[in-house]
Amino acid sequence: MLYPTVSRQITQILTGIVQVALGIILTLVKDHVLIAIQVGTPFWTGILVSPSGGGCGVCA
Repeated sequence: MLYPTVSRQITQILTGIVQVALGIILTLVKDHVLIAIQVGTPFWTGILVSPSGGGCGVCA
C-alpha cells in the first residue's frame, strides 16, 4: 500500500512531466497568440513542479 504522501509526490512529478510535454507541443504549434506560451510558462512551471514533488519525498 502506498502512503498518501508518496502518491502526492508521484502526482506532482508526473504533473510536471506532462506540463513540460504539453508545453513542447504548444510551442511547436505556431498558431498561438497567448503571451504565456510565448514566454515559456509551461516549461518553467513544469520544471518547478517536478523537483518540488521530489523534495516532498526527501522531507517525508
